[in-house]
Amino acid sequence: MGFGDSANAMKDKKIDAFFVTAGTPTTAVMELASTNPVKILSIDEEHMKALCEQYPYYSEYTIASDVYSGMDSDVKTLAVKAAFIVNPDLDEELVYNMTKALFEQKDAITQGNSKGAELDVNNAVKNVSIPFHPGAVKYYKEVGVME
Repeated sequence: MGFGDSANAMKDKKIDAFFVTAGTPTTAVMELASTNPVKILSIDEEHMKALCEQYPYYSEYTIASDVYSGMDSDVKTLAVKAAFIVNPDLDEELVYNMTKALFEQKDAITQGNSKGAELDVNNAVKNVSIPFHPGAVKYYKEVGVME
């Protein structure tokens, strides 16, 4: 089920739990938490470490206690990064400029979507399990986050 259907099924007591792989805040979870008691579960350090070792595209993530109604503490969990996927044949200079704009226009992006505040070039090359386009590599080397 999708997020909305899962939240509705939980409201209707058809399911007891569901997984969400999405950025926070997620609308379906916000709506569910505003009308129903929910508990967002943390992943313990031992299992988090084991999962990150087995699946290098996972990274540790904290959901702050003020994200959803009813939370009384931060929640430690795992995340997967959003990826900007391009055709490998795309012009190197175009991809370089796209990558540069993504990080150098962070404030403008954040005005349109609060998740933009999480853009951090220092984390851009960590926990990525697919190859980088040469245009992106050029930018990441230029700013010193890739050798």
